[in-house]
Amino acid sequence: MSFSSDCKTEMCKTPAGRDCCIRAELYGCFIMGLKFAHDEITVMTGHKQFAERLIAMTESGFSQTVTVQQRGTKMLLTVDDPAVPIAAFGHDKSLRIAVHMNRAVIEDDCCASAFIRGAFLAGGFVSNPSKKYHLELVTPHVALSRQIDALLSEHHLPPKLTKRSGHRVLYYKDSELIEDFLTMCGAPVHAMELMDAKIEKGVRNDINRRVNCETANLEKTIGTGAAQCEVIRRLMSSSMWDELPETLKHTARLRLENPEDTLSELAERANIGRSGMNHRLRKIMGYKNV
Repeated sequence: MSFSSDCKTEMCKTPAGRDCCIRAELYGCFIMGLKFAHDEITVMTGHKQFAERLIAMTESGFSQTVTVQQRGTKMLLTVDDPAVPIAAFGHDKSLRIAVHMNRAVIEDDCCASAFIRGAFLAGGFVSNPSKKYHLELVTPHVALSRQIDALLSEHHLPPKLTKRSGHRVLYYKDSELIEDFLTMCGAPVHAMELMDAKIEKGVRNDINRRVNCETANLEKTIGTGAAQCEVIRRLMSSSMWDELPETLKHTARLRLENPEDTLSELAERANIGRSGMNHRLRKIMGYKNV
């Protein structure tokens, strides 16, 4: 099962609540479904628990039955008498022209949460947070997308809006907004999973940054040590070697014996300070043109 499907399974375990919330959730399901009109209400889904929840809530909320037709791996759910819920939602024949949301159905906060849950169950998707942060609601209806945008924004969940293949897509890429959205819709366990994934990503990224930094420093040290060894070899084979002070000769031999040592490690071997070792090596590198 996918993370998105698991989120929907958790949402389907949320108690239906009051009658107003049942109708609000069904409103979200129906209006984001395959067709929402005065003569037909159909929802397509491949999620078994969602289908069962929609059927049970339709019977409870409107005393209506739902016909189920199997279409490959998906189920087509059709309300047998759509006129009853359509009238309850305050819609009329103008639905043939434009699908819009009647805010009177979702005035209370509890009903708004139920409506958004229904909308996500019917037309939503959330990606696996271990891969990326992305949650979306998809509808072909322009007016509806704007109204859902406004509803979410009122609840401090402002989505971004884009177009895709003639559809309007309300989406989030901010992990905290996705967490709040899932919690609002009744999937707090999966919201916590997203938080855990974010923490794990943060730790992994921090480790990678440290490793990359240490690798870069090591490469720099090795490169510097190799350059110093090259100068020292040339210096040792020249007449200038005998003229060097014993301290510089000792430092030169230490570097040749320990080409990968850092400045601090080399200073510790010589039993001097880091700045002192740096001063000696800079003096040696002054002979690089011999």
